[in-house]
Amino acid sequence: MVISGNGGTVDEAALALVRSNAASIVVTETQPSAELFSLLKDTGARFIVALEDPRAIVAATAAAGTSDLRSVVREVANVCPLLLDFVSLSGAVVIRAEDAHWKGIGLPLKVATEFGLVSDACGPDTHPWVGANDGLALPPNPILPMGWNAMIDGALGTYAGTFEGAPLGNITWTRELFSTGGDPSGYPQLPIDLRSTLNGRFLVYGPYLSLPLGTWSAEVFFGFSVDAVGQTIHLNIGNLKGTIATSEFVVTQPGPTSAEIFFSLAGGQNENVEIRILVGRDSAPGQMTFEHAVLRQIANGKLR
Repeated sequence: MVISGNGGTVDEAALALVRSNAASIVVTETQPSAELFSLLKDTGARFIVALEDPRAIVAATAAAGTSDLRSVVREVANVCPLLLDFVSLSGAVVIRAEDAHWKGIGLPLKVATEFGLVSDACGPDTHPWVGANDGLALPPNPILPMGWNAMIDGALGTYAGTFEGAPLGNITWTRELFSTGGDPSGYPQLPIDLRSTLNGRFLVYGPYLSLPLGTWSAEVFFGFSVDAVGQTIHLNIGNLKGTIATSEFVVTQPGPTSAEIFFSLAGGQNENVEIRILVGRDSAPGQMTFEHAVLRQIANGKLR
């Protein structure tokens, strides 16, 4: 049985079929719901999770000629925490990129073995025509504008390791993922006048990406001009629901500096968050450069 679609239709079908005695089912969907996750967790039902180095997906998209890499990185980054949740379930059958390189019936046989449809004695190694396909490789890395490789590696590199079993490392959000209050379509590549925060407008904000549940720190790196000394800078962590955490600091000297803010994400599902930066008063003198933010997970949160 093959079911395709999106939204609630697929979810409802998947939920019904997990409870049924269907011999086989293929469901296509990009974002499984919290209800489906809970059902798979409670029942221990078997399901497949296909993993790939997320940077390879961005590289393939860039090689195909996509110009809006910021949107591509955001979309891929938002899926990664969800995949980590599903991989953690007891019923998950994980298929990695190297598995897809098997010839002939290798990959279907691996899946059939995992689901108990054939014995381990019938595995790929017992068939001489099944083996590594050296002709398959990741798409070549495209030539990207300066700084954009760092954007991809920073946002997605740690997930590549985590998909292979490593602990979740630091996540770096580079300036290319952020927006400015004066030009939401651009990113903060030039010095920003502090007076741009007039009427409470954010100087810089973004990137509104999903993070796994838990306790986090975000260290934000700036640069300030001489006439910005003495100004109070506010850091917020927030999302569409409101403000999650706040912090502030006073610029004590010109040049590069950093500030750290701590926040927690809890509840039923992973959350999208953004960093927001503004000045304590209108018409403040001086300029600020925004470099990047480094996020570190201090403690894991509970799965939904």
